[in-house]
Amino acid sequence: MGKIQKILLIDDQPVMSMLMDMLLMKSISDIKIDQVEGGAKALEKLKAESYDMLLLDVHLPFYSIFDLIPEIRQMNPNIRILVFTASPDEDLVKKLKKLNVKGFVGKGASKQETIFAVKTVLHGGRYFSSSFSI
Repeated sequence: MGKIQKILLIDDQPVMSMLMDMLLMKSISDIKIDQVEGGAKALEKLKAESYDMLLLDVHLPFYSIFDLIPEIRQMNPNIRILVFTASPDEDLVKKLKKLNVKGFVGKGASKQETIFAVKTVLHGGRYFSSSFSI
């Protein structure tokens, strides 16, 4: 058994978080997933614990990810961030790349693509959904 990789899942939709958690726990060995519903809670969790990766929804109430990601980077410059959203667009992906996000996948992606994206970013790679040509 390898080192347990810790993932913090940040999404304001509890059902989406639960489904993502179930999919990943079933498909990837040696991971632990914690869930929070917003940016402020994510920052609290990141101050208390160390994580290898964030799975971050684009649309969070009361907190822009364009403010949240720089705060996270100040706390942990090397944390891998994979962003996901139900409404992807190329401008968003370009802005996220400038924030050193390691990947982007749409919530409408297949189970296989989602698992591949998470595994790739978790193990130090980059993954940007093939639906974006940037």
